[in-house]
Amino acid sequence: MLAGVREALGVSPGEQDSGTADAAEVVCARAGRLVLGALGQAGGVAALSVAHETVTAHHGNNYLPLVERFCRSSRPAMFGVLEVLVLRPASADTSLLDAVRFLRVSRGRAGEYIPAHQDGKEIDLSFAPEAWRTIVTDRRRPGRLVRRHFEACVFSCLAAELRSGDVAVAGSESYASFADQLLSWEECEPLIGGYCAKAGLPAGAAEAAAALRAQLEEVAARVDAGYPHNTDLVIDEGRPVLRRRRGRERRASALALEAALPGRGILDLLTRTAYAIGWHRHFGPASGRTRRSATRWAGTRC
Repeated sequence: MLAGVREALGVSPGEQDSGTADAAEVVCARAGRLVLGALGQAGGVAALSVAHETVTAHHGNNYLPLVERFCRSSRPAMFGVLEVLVLRPASADTSLLDAVRFLRVSRGRAGEYIPAHQDGKEIDLSFAPEAWRTIVTDRRRPGRLVRRHFEACVFSCLAAELRSGDVAVAGSESYASFADQLLSWEECEPLIGGYCAKAGLPAGAAEAAAALRAQLEEVAARVDAGYPHNTDLVIDEGRPVLRRRRGRERRASALALEAALPGRGILDLLTRTAYAIGWHRHFGPASGRTRRSATRWAGTRC
């Protein structure tokens, strides 16, 4: 590209650019033809953009820019799934489902960038990890989102939250809302007395609140008494700040595990193995098995 521009300007690599007698329009047209010709000989703009993203992902140790190309062929099917399934939040955070609704509205857009707002409200990207947000947004274009990376981000996060149970599918069994599987209040109310007796808690609401308040006051008094000797806790302008405690020397087994898993987090590995072999099916809520999980467990045993 530099060689083409130099040829258009008539400047050799060692010369000082002293301008040209040709009209600016002629020089621009000539430089444009030469630059586009160089890009075409190198494989084209699309292929070079993919190669650039690959190199950038390698240097930045972030594979997420490469996800979009593998989702491209499945894009119609994934949008078709969104048209069929009724998704419901299983928590108070609805940012992902808001992004899914925005994605469905923006399905027909074919440009490189799409607006980062809908009906005057900015799209909340808090559901996405920081690695995704860095490639979905472009600092040179505030208020815009990179469309193809945004689609891959939403679909990837939706798949992860369906596996974790943060998003539920209406009418589904495997992806049903966890709250819908819990016992109703009418079924739990007769069991409260026995449960509180075993747990050592008062059965009445007022008594439980008073007991909890007494425990909090006891803990607060103990913390206040030990504050002068607590080097990890600092009160800065009325705000308590807990310093990071220096850990002890790690064991050789922990160092070996860290060396064997470069660039991998323990939570990521747990999530992937849970999805692959389903080891988490052996765990249930602390209050006991739900009716549906108990039925499924009994069927497996039979």
